[in-house]
Amino acid sequence: MTTDLLLLFISPLLGSLLAFAIGGIKKYLKLLLTFSGAYLISIVFLHILPELYLSDASNIGLFIILGFFIQVLLDYLSRGIEHGHAHLSKSSSLVGVLIGLYLHAFIEGIPIGIGDVDHLDENHSFLIGVILHKLPIAIVLTSLLLTQYKSKSKVFMQILLFAIIAPVGYMYGYYFSESIPFQLEQIMAIVVGIFIHVGTTIIFESSDTHKINLAKLIAIILGFLLSVFLITL
Repeated sequence: MTTDLLLLFISPLLGSLLAFAIGGIKKYLKLLLTFSGAYLISIVFLHILPELYLSDASNIGLFIILGFFIQVLLDYLSRGIEHGHAHLSKSSSLVGVLIGLYLHAFIEGIPIGIGDVDHLDENHSFLIGVILHKLPIAIVLTSLLLTQYKSKSKVFMQILLFAIIAPVGYMYGYYFSESIPFQLEQIMAIVVGIFIHVGTTIIFESSDTHKINLAKLIAIILGFLLSVFLITL
């Protein structure tokens, strides 16, 4: 439990520190996003979906679709920061971006907490997917916040809050799993829908021309190979 919470907390902080410390991190960001997106898609289709459909839970498909459209709504709020870009227009609000992003992080944390109660995800492939996903998001969020705030301390406070949200979702799932009106598999199906939306969007929008070059192809293959390695452990 403690290790999972610590990893969920540290990953966004590490991404933010990279954005602060390494000026050239942006040119590698799209590759990191592509890698994480490929990993998310891989664990969904190779590991999570088969287990969901083998379970006794009902309406798995409906919950996956629900998760997909929840992410569509969160995208409207967050301006797409979950898949690597967020440009505020005159009509958009930083508050909306943060609310959408924090809701996304909270939902992702819930099944990890429930899974730890029930001793599921023993190879930690889902947890690692969330951690890999949060690293580039924190880089994008930090870059966005630096354009909105003159004070770096304000940027750090927002990143600190973002880092806390997924552990809060974890704690909610861990301690209140019996009061949640859905089965773990149904909650996981919602997150699968979110992952499908985010992962596919990352892969196909990781370049301006929507074409996959050699570097991105290698990132996709590496993300796939990592998922296979962890699943077969």
